Amino acid sequence: MLYQLSHVRVSHADYRRLSVGLHAPFRLRASGNHARPHRHLVEHRGSVEDDQSPAGAGRRPLALGLLGRVGTRIPIDLRSLIDPSHTALLTVEVQEAVVGARAALPALSEAVAASDMLPNIAALARAARAVGVPVVHCTAESRADGFGANRNSKLFAVAAKARTGKPAPPGVFDVHADVGASPTDIVLPRLHGASPMAGTSLDTVLRNEGITTIVATGVSVNVALLGLVFDAVNRAYQVVVPRDAVCGVDPGYVNAVLENTVSLLATLTTTKDVLGVWNA
Repeated sequence: MLYQLSHVRVSHADYRRLSVGLHAPFRLRASGNHARPHRHLVEHRGSVEDDQSPAGAGRRPLALGLLGRVGTRIPIDLRSLIDPSHTALLTVEVQEAVVGARAALPALSEAVAASDMLPNIAALARAARAVGVPVVHCTAESRADGFGANRNSKLFAVAAKARTGKPAPPGVFDVHADVGASPTDIVLPRLHGASPMAGTSLDTVLRNEGITTIVATGVSVNVALLGLVFDAVNRAYQVVVPRDAVCGVDPGYVNAVLENTVSLLATLTTTKDVLGVWNA
């Protein structure tokens, strides 16, 4: 059995090595002996040399940038991937109630305060607005009576405990002041779930605007940000994650998730690299 990753065909044995993590997203499908490449993805993936060894005759080698363990890293054309014509910048739960002083989970807000996430997201948002990239703030809210909120996990139990039965204080669900929401930004609140895309209007809104690439920022790598990556990839979006514009609880865990899970699905990059494209 051979598998196809974008325009690169790999053996079953090589595919099993993918657990070490990919540098960029690749579409996977089983293929026969004469699999044809996804030509429309080639511009985002760089190129590889044909394998001229006897064992590799007739197929291309695995050269996918597997963190140096397998093959050779393929350069990513980030400029094409995040071109303003088809890209949106998303912030996930970057709001006072989650990462601010009134956060329900202090461990998360403390991790954010110890990082450069907020200033990096603010810089990305300014650059995005300047080049016409939509900035979409995906927020989580709750009613005083908890109507519509999930009740089926420990995380939701914490949120329920924080409710007082009275309306939330003014501004508690707002986008964090260090990032801010411009009048041209889109704010899409939700009342339920652990991901900003599942069961919300986010997917439809993005598709209606011709968006095919999502630059995902915010919190947390433990739950909502990770959920967005899975949901967006399952819906055929390209996902780009600036690793210094996301945050979560336990730096070691966050790094492990980025390297061993997110890197298999999304393009990991940095705020500096994204700004280098949008500010050029």
